[in-house]
Amino acid sequence: MGLRPFSPDWADAVRNAVNASHAFRREGRRWRWSVALVLEAEPGLGYPHARTLLLELDRGRCLHASLDADGARADYVLSADYQTWKALVRKHMDPIKALLRGQVRLRRGSLPRLLLHVRAARALVHCAAAVDTAFPDEEEHAS
Repeated sequence: MGLRPFSPDWADAVRNAVNASHAFRREGRRWRWSVALVLEAEPGLGYPHARTLLLELDRGRCLHASLDADGARADYVLSADYQTWKALVRKHMDPIKALLRGQVRLRRGSLPRLLLHVRAARALVHCAAAVDTAFPDEEEHAS
């Protein structure tokens, strides 16, 4: 059974996937900034308030992952709705294209610097995709 996205167990699993990823270790070796991934509120799916996954990333490793109130400590804050995060985790959407199209919004951080680390961003999304994730809207249809 998969883990609910943006839950404490899912945060731990993402951290473990990042640390097990040779691709992220290679592509993220120059990345030294924390990233907050914000899931906007989706009350109908059990997210009455925004949820933020804070990832403390440093040179291809994830030192810490936790749910954070608002990502205030993060160097980068990226925000999207439920369907966008789901499409990213399912690898149905490219993270950089989603950012450039405004489906993912950069709330804090340097876009030019982020674009210099495109391969690291993609590798990070692949790590999240490696986690067995149970999306709430899929659970309802499976019943």
